[in-house]
Amino acid sequence: GEKYSAAGLVICSGENYGSGKIELSNNSSLTAKAGDTADSTGIFSTAPLPISVNTDESCTFTAEGMTAAAYIEFTGVAVLSDGSAVQYDGEKNIYVDANGNAVKKISVEPLEVDGFPFTDVKAEDWFFDAVKAVYNEGLMSGVTETEFAPQAALTRGMAAAIIGQLGAAENGTVPGFDDGTFKPGENVTREEAAAILYRYMQYIGADVSVGESTNILSYIDADEISEYAVPAIQWACGAGIMNGRGDGFLTPKADITRAEFAAMISRISLSADTDANPAVTDALDFVLLAEAVPDVIMEIRYYSTYNFVGDRINGYDEPCALLTKEAAAALKNASDDAVQKGYRLKIYDAYRPQTAVQNFVEWAEDTDDTRMKEYFYPELDKSVLFDQGYIAEKSGHSRGSTVDLTLFDMSTGKELDMGGTFDYFGELSHPDYTGDLTEEQIRNRNILRDIMVENGFNPLDTEWWHFTLADEPYPDTYFDFPVSGVSVGVN
Repeated sequence: GEKYSAAGLVICSGENYGSGKIELSNNSSLTAKAGDTADSTGIFSTAPLPISVNTDESCTFTAEGMTAAAYIEFTGVAVLSDGSAVQYDGEKNIYVDANGNAVKKISVEPLEVDGFPFTDVKAEDWFFDAVKAVYNEGLMSGVTETEFAPQAALTRGMAAAIIGQLGAAENGTVPGFDDGTFKPGENVTREEAAAILYRYMQYIGADVSVGESTNILSYIDADEISEYAVPAIQWACGAGIMNGRGDGFLTPKADITRAEFAAMISRISLSADTDANPAVTDALDFVLLAEAVPDVIMEIRYYSTYNFVGDRINGYDEPCALLTKEAAAALKNASDDAVQKGYRLKIYDAYRPQTAVQNFVEWAEDTDDTRMKEYFYPELDKSVLFDQGYIAEKSGHSRGSTVDLTLFDMSTGKELDMGGTFDYFGELSHPDYTGDLTEEQIRNRNILRDIMVENGFNPLDTEWWHFTLADEPYPDTYFDFPVSGVSVGVN
């Protein structure tokens, strides 16, 4: 049946604490600790407190001569020795009175429900609902029959078992090591946990494109994130799956606790389905960028063969660019600012149909086709492009308010040197990468970034050329009509 926790019941009797008695209902339990103080901080030591049990329904504690309060943790219904019952009425702050007599209730939330056995997971814990959810779903069990060990580190073996329960045991979601070992007893770090769930979401065809517009540079320790984990962390933070640990730190290299992983599991949709949000073919709210922003220069890479695939991409029927009306209006302002500074915007890509995204997926699955490797991913094996987030089942571009672009210098008649080409897969493309970049190249990246941010666009942490309208009108809609003037009524 339902039980309650009133951890922190404090009984005082003046400066020197005397004896007391608490009567408990059947099936209740009680433990007691000595406390250093009985003030409102609720912080107590763990020195042993003498306690005796008279019957199954009552127990007594003695603390005569001790200069500490009795700190009692119990479940059930308690009655003080003076006959006054501790009622579970929602009051949470009753402190020591002027005479030194007090009852303090820290929590009166339901602690147990039928079938939930863990005594170390209490209703007031931030992870209570998450642990209950994953336990009820059969995704996580305890380390013993009554202990969940919420603060213990998650091991690789535990993670593999959980992913197995999700039905993705054989797809490499929890990969082994290059030496052929798996190391099931090794702890999982927070960035590894994000990567595991990121791979799982990709495996089931869920939308992970929220990471494309998530800025994680606000975390003080963002530079500690391993390159392979950046897309996963962006997705996890952007989707609300992972949070920082406070004070502006993400702690990506720290071991993740079982409670933290339970929370991440409970936050994702276990029934994600790629058909849940079918692509929309209505281009009513889109405009031709050349008309909306006449000063831009077009170099639509996916209409050409100079791209990481090496072929014209499906869905690009004309060498033009489309955007939502709202994104195009914001880009017009950005273009005007650029012109005032002596530049023009040069567009590589804008709206991208879902058909094109599927073309990318099919290309990535063909690991033998590496025609463009030396130009776009020389440092990577093609087989890792999915795991590292370069290719995904869905793209934020398909929502219609994302643009890939650079700056064209009108005084020189050339593009600004950004220190790396569009669509280069690697750390070199990160906007904050300094490495072997020159001061001029870093400055040029910042000029582009400033123009776009000042006009309502959010940058992407992994691609210096990629910007998404902060207030995009279709944050959850993916479109699939061809890139052509005909789609928007322009012949």
